[in-house]
Amino acid sequence: MSATVETILLYTIAAGLLSIVYGFFTGKNILSQSAGNAKMQDIASAIQIGAKAYLARQYKTIAIVGVVVLVIVSIAFSPLVGLGYLVGAALSGIAVASIETAKPWITLVPCPVTEEAATDLTGL
Repeated sequence: MSATVETILLYTIAAGLLSIVYGFFTGKNILSQSAGNAKMQDIASAIQIGAKAYLARQYKTIAIVGVVVLVIVSIAFSPLVGLGYLVGAALSGIAVASIETAKPWITLVPCPVTEEAATDLTGL
């Protein structure tokens, strides 16, 4: 590799590591905030329930479309290309599922909003 490519690669890796550190400290800061009063927590819970129902429906729709695309790709190109699509889609689904599995510890703490800000927005 040339020196320029190596430099770009090192900057890219450094930027990735820096973003992980930033995400860690930002997440830690957010989770240390107050979850708000009982009314705000009830609203946050209702939003989470609705979001989970929406995502379940989206995953079902994506699965149906994915199977249709798999059949079309396999017929139009070749079974090997279809296999590649299937592997990519399966790995993508596994990545999403692993993120969803890791999220419960986050969803236990509703997004913090100050009572003043919530009152300004909702008039409660």
